Amino acid sequence: MACGAACKVACICTFSVAFSALDFFKPGDIRYRYRLQGYDRDWIDTDPEHRLAAYGNLWPGNYLLQIQATNSVGQWNPQPLS
Repeated sequence: MACGAACKVACICTFSVAFSALDFFKPGDIRYRYRLQGYDRDWIDTDPEHRLAAYGNLWPGNYLLQIQATNSVGQWNPQPLS
């Protein structure tokens, strides 16, 4: 994602993304985490009730949103979605 690519003056980007894993057997056991490369230092853990990554006040630049989920036994998917 490139924030500010179409701006003629400095602007601030704001966005949010909702996400979900396609596991219908035990959806309440799935854990999630996300990070915005270029902004977050570490993964941000969340639970099945709060599957939303929201960012505000981002300066123009290049960012990559990555999202990971576990299966119902707690194993992280080795490949995050980007």
